[in-house]
Amino acid sequence: ELLSEMKNNGIQPNVVTYNTLLDAYGKSKRPDAIDCVVDLFEEMKSNGIKPNAVAYNILIRAHARSNRPQAMDRAEELLSEMKNNGIQPNVVTYNTLLDAYGKSKRPDAIDCAEKILH
Repeated sequence: ELLSEMKNNGIQPNVVTYNTLLDAYGKSKRPDAIDCVVDLFEEMKSNGIKPNAVAYNILIRAHARSNRPQAMDRAEELLSEMKNNGIQPNVVTYNTLLDAYGKSKRPDAIDCAEKILH
């Protein structure tokens, strides 16, 4: 594991390191990609690395891509968590959510998309 090797060599991973790994897992074609992203995100927090907007955007996108039944619910929870942690959502956050709603099969997708914009 790359993170272990870094630590063994005295190199401390930072938010950029974690974001890069989160993005790689999120874009992978692995069937367990979302699980890897979630686990790494939790590891990041447990190691005292505060997630930034980029990390949350990657996590939201990974959930949306997972096509799991509750994926959009989790993406909405992450948006709230982001705000509650004092991290301002940015244009990428909202575009990611809007794109995910557009691709979802939720009957209330348009209503949900309008709700996040107001």
